[in-house]
Amino acid sequence: MAILHDLAAEYSRLDSGDARKANLLDSVGGGPEADAFQAILENYSLYEEMLQDYANGSGSIAEGNEKIAGSWEGSMNRLSNTWTDTVGNFANSDAIIAAINGLNSLLSVVNMVTDKLGSFGSIGLGAGLFASMKNFGRPKMSGLFIVEICRK
Repeated sequence: MAILHDLAAEYSRLDSGDARKANLLDSVGGGPEADAFQAILENYSLYEEMLQDYANGSGSIAEGNEKIAGSWEGSMNRLSNTWTDTVGNFANSDAIIAAINGLNSLLSVVNMVTDKLGSFGSIGLGAGLFASMKNFGRPKMSGLFIVEICRK
């Protein structure tokens, strides 16, 4: 970059019709390479301005980012990103995939049974399942237990 800086400074001092300009451009091979090299030399000052602007602006960007990171909004953004990553990890876990596949298998069996039973059979099956789930966990009384209670 230092060599380009020196070349650009000398190139810009030469008159537009100076043969040394043409010789310098021919030395890089002429054609498209010479055109690109000429553009670099003629616009090197724009490159230096850009570097200066970047150097002056980078501090204010860092300060702005630091303020945002420490603010309520920045904290919420970090929380949101962490939550999204956590849900993504959970959703891609083997346990969730196995549970979804198991549920799919169960629903396939229920689908086959209800298809074979028809609409009235499906209603009966649903009522039976509901009744069994409703009494789930309660002690069951057998017929013998009831007979024993009646004898006493």
